[in-house]
Amino acid sequence: RHMLRRAYNHVPRLARCYSSDSGHVTVRSTLFVPIVHDKPTEAFAPSQQLLTQAGFIRKVSNGVFTLLPLGMRTMEKLINIVDQEMHKAGGQKIHLPSLLSADLWRRSGRWGTAGPELMRMQDRKGEDHCLAPTHEEPVTALVAADITSYRSLPLKLYQIGTKFRDEIRPRFGLLRAREFVMKDMYSFDIDKQGALNAYDEMTKAYHRVFQRLCVPYAVADADSGSIGGSLSHEFHIVADVGEDQLLCCKACGYAANVEKAEGRMVHTHIPALALEEPPSEVTVHYLMPDIPPPPSTIPPSHKTQSTTTTTQTSQKSSSSSSVLPTGPTSSTLPSCVLAVSTSPSTSPSPTSLAVLQSSRLTSRRALLP
Repeated sequence: RHMLRRAYNHVPRLARCYSSDSGHVTVRSTLFVPIVHDKPTEAFAPSQQLLTQAGFIRKVSNGVFTLLPLGMRTMEKLINIVDQEMHKAGGQKIHLPSLLSADLWRRSGRWGTAGPELMRMQDRKGEDHCLAPTHEEPVTALVAADITSYRSLPLKLYQIGTKFRDEIRPRFGLLRAREFVMKDMYSFDIDKQGALNAYDEMTKAYHRVFQRLCVPYAVADADSGSIGGSLSHEFHIVADVGEDQLLCCKACGYAANVEKAEGRMVHTHIPALALEEPPSEVTVHYLMPDIPPPPSTIPPSHKTQSTTTTTQTSQKSSSSSSVLPTGPTSSTLPSCVLAVSTSPSTSPSPTSLAVLQSSRLTSRRALLP
């Protein structure tokens, strides 16, 4: 009994204390966790509401948030996982400044092409600067100045730091903010094949990160945007809240962002309608199934007639100087009826057009003048 009591006293009280990576224990009664019982009215996303109520974050301004102790603990755990996987892939961690000079951006040509998302400013001397949304320019200048031999390559440098983008509509809490934490890696290789190999290694590392987080995610082809490049993929956490839309194929596993998605057109052969005389004016009426067209477009002598078989329809269409398509099936045609009425500028001539209804294509055909 004495041994059991001693073992029980050494069990950490998770509900009463929290320990950091350094081993320091913080008692729950002294931990700064301001809990809010009411839902914040300015929070649109459920994730932002929960993080605010649970005392993880606080909103400072539109798109800018403060991470409280619990939010910092969560961020540190995420950074630790990313650091471990980047080190496995051969990455070396550095820290680049957030305030960048405009000279490097002018040399790369992106100072003039960057949109309003780039936060620009001037110092007291009138020199242009910007708050870094990404760090291609400074890291490239760093390597170009200090790497003098190809024997120092390949080289993978990465950082996890604060980025700034002047979003036009910052919402969804931390998902789209003006100030955010981002991990970005830059690889330098001897040839194109080496760059592709580094790309594959990073892709595998990202897979391992998301698998360790145990979250549902999808990998999709993406547009490189202003950064440029011929190959780009996005790793998305599947959630109900967000702005990106993915087009996925369950048959082949293809997935891409709507900005990058490429599809294959399925061509269906539909014979052209034969007209006796090209009309000078065409009026198109979109009709729901089983709803007849306006009475003014159907003369009394040519009322809509329904047939019961395809053979009878074909015979009736040939006597009315109209070619009725019989090739496509109901699954390849739209679900609405398309009625076309012609109004020649000269003397009217009887012209018949076929009206197809996909829901009853094999059992019902309608003819309109």
